[in-house]
Amino acid sequence: MALGSLYDQLQAGQRQALDWGTRMKIACGVAKALSYLHYEATNPAIYGDLKSSNILLDNEFNAKISDFGTAKSVNFNRESHVTNTTVIRVLGPPHYWAPERAASGELSLKSDVYNFGMILLEIISGDVVPFNKTYVHEVTISN
Repeated sequence: MALGSLYDQLQAGQRQALDWGTRMKIACGVAKALSYLHYEATNPAIYGDLKSSNILLDNEFNAKISDFGTAKSVNFNRESHVTNTTVIRVLGPPHYWAPERAASGELSLKSDVYNFGMILLEIISGDVVPFNKTYVHEVTISN
């Protein structure tokens, strides 16, 4: 994408000044993408590894989620918001993980929302959460 990733834009010395309107546009774009993935897609999915380096920006700062290598389609009851439980292996930096994921290994729609909160923190603060290590962790997908 023309402007690289959100991570690239937030790195010291690499970034353009992002005004609040642009930051809001990026945040809303990511929120809409996650909402689509979780609730509107024909086959709902848990993304599993949302971080600023996986959010690409076009020349108008439209956000696109990339790298669906860890995304997992789930059997999801739209009325009860419950998924069937499945164990998967996921790569990713643990400091982006929701506390319940770190404690129990459970990956859920809620853990994607927690990751979105980490992205919001980065957008608001104008700084990235450092991620220089990747860990393999077995997780259980559940509600």
